[in-house]
Amino acid sequence: MRIIRPLFICCLTALLAAFSAYRFSVGYPWGVDDGVKRLMAEGFASSPSLTLQLPLQSPRALSAQFFPIPYPFVSPTGAAYCGIFPALWPLLGGILYLLCGEFSFYLLPALAFTLFLWLAYRSLLELTMHRLIAQWGVLILAATLVFYGFTYWEHVLALIFLMPLFNWLLRQDDLDRKTVLTGVAFGAAISLRLEAALLYPLIWLLTFPRPGKKWKIILRLTSGMAASLASAALLERVFAGRWFSPQISVNLNLANDGTGFSLASIPGLVFSSPLPPAYFAAGLLIAAVLGLLFKKIPGFAIGLPSLAIVSMLFPLLLRGTVFKMTAFTQGLFFAFPWIGLTITRPRSVVERRFLMLGFGSILLTYLIGMKHPGMHWGPRFLFVALTPLVFVAALNLRRMPRKSARLLIVLTALSAILYGSLSLAVLHERGSACAQLDQLIRKGKARIIITERWHEGADLEPLWKDKTLLWVKGLGDIEELLIGFEDQNILDSLGWLHSSGQIDPATLPVSIQSTRALEGGAGWVGEYLEFRLNGREDKRWAELYWHAARRRTEAGQLSAGADFFRKALLVTPRNPDLHYDLAVCLGKMGDTVAATSELRAALSLNPQHNAAGSLLRQLGGIP
Repeated sequence: MRIIRPLFICCLTALLAAFSAYRFSVGYPWGVDDGVKRLMAEGFASSPSLTLQLPLQSPRALSAQFFPIPYPFVSPTGAAYCGIFPALWPLLGGILYLLCGEFSFYLLPALAFTLFLWLAYRSLLELTMHRLIAQWGVLILAATLVFYGFTYWEHVLALIFLMPLFNWLLRQDDLDRKTVLTGVAFGAAISLRLEAALLYPLIWLLTFPRPGKKWKIILRLTSGMAASLASAALLERVFAGRWFSPQISVNLNLANDGTGFSLASIPGLVFSSPLPPAYFAAGLLIAAVLGLLFKKIPGFAIGLPSLAIVSMLFPLLLRGTVFKMTAFTQGLFFAFPWIGLTITRPRSVVERRFLMLGFGSILLTYLIGMKHPGMHWGPRFLFVALTPLVFVAALNLRRMPRKSARLLIVLTALSAILYGSLSLAVLHERGSACAQLDQLIRKGKARIIITERWHEGADLEPLWKDKTLLWVKGLGDIEELLIGFEDQNILDSLGWLHSSGQIDPATLPVSIQSTRALEGGAGWVGEYLEFRLNGREDKRWAELYWHAARRRTEAGQLSAGADFFRKALLVTPRNPDLHYDLAVCLGKMGDTVAATSELRAALSLNPQHNAAGSLLRQLGGIP
């Protein structure tokens, strides 16, 4: 009964949380990651072969090039795509989807979320023997995890699998007890979130009470971990056709791509905040001064949550949208304002262990993602450090004077409640905006929707059953897409989520039939266009064919390039530059006779075409 009753309460709480999240977010997932996992779960539920592969959309030739969820979120596997994420979570999601429908996409994260909080509460209560502090720790964990807990499914489940490891390290007297089972759970956490593996070398460095048995303990832990990882690999092979999920390599590429490492970039990545940088720096300075002045109460622990509260209230007072704040909540100290409670000298073996696990994993994470540790290596990649640091903070609160502890509990709890409330508000704002855009598109006539931003295809995943969504990166992509439409005689029922200032619809051979402004909800700005494709009598086709020809010749596809130059000349035959470009292409192909003919045509249209005359002399066309 001691276990059954709490589990029953957890299940009821999870049902309530799932229902609330479903209604609060209007039933729409957040972003690419969750959209792909939903697709994988739905595909598993509907597939006779029970696989997690995603079928190509029709028209097949266009989908292969303009899939709405690009690499790195999916990768092609023959005639289908496969998500890069571990198979276990969407596999469980697919089973629940068969039983509960779309509601299960919120039920599964809610179950993991409530179960983790219950396990954390039991550990905190055992560690501190203080009910209020244990409740405080659960509040901190819940507020920090709520956003990712209901959007990125595998994070909280991985934390559940890490709990046996943390509880194992809490036992100072018998660390080899249930070590193999602890390793099995640890391996499961690594298979879901590979950054959990950063804890493994840190465990090697820990000083065990009985050094003589250290290697035996490590061997048992490693054997359990290896067995679990082997099982996860077999699961991947059976359901996804591979031995491991490529998520870790993708994350490493993202973390080390684009932004160059510099000391000047570190403050913005670690301390990012909605406050103007000067004000935020002043607040940090005040917090540091308080830390030096106050001895009994950690001043930095007082200043940091206070600064976080002001930072979160600042944009609200300016009437900014909550969604825009998400770009400023990736900093470590902003997301974890209670972390100042850990900055004291550890007084026990347990504190030293968990400080090493927490700060050690943070340090390793930022070192691995040195070039771009912000958005891609932000708080969601630091969740493995979350629980051990909360343990240390709870122990520090436990030994503080009562008045000091209560003051810190109130400040950090207020900061956590505000952070969690804003996270929920973002989910609602994003879901409502997705629903409005979804309804706008459904009411229109377009059957094929072009998106310009990488996440829109997954944000609008509910549309996939009724419409084809295609993603383009820029002007070149949309030109190729329109050429593909024209080749397949797809002229109307086309929609376009247009947001880029680099693409001007007036330069394309299309007729705009309707326009609706996008007011910026959930980050969408620009307009939604419905249009039809004009016939080849539209002179703007010449530019599209010309650009397509140049792209092919630059890529070494000379024959295809020549074909597109000729298509452009059919639209505008009296363009000397086109004749010249075709001549260059033909010359590279070795067809000097045809190249000479094109150069003469260019000179007949423009006798002053110096480049054509020079090339003709080189080919011997002019004595």
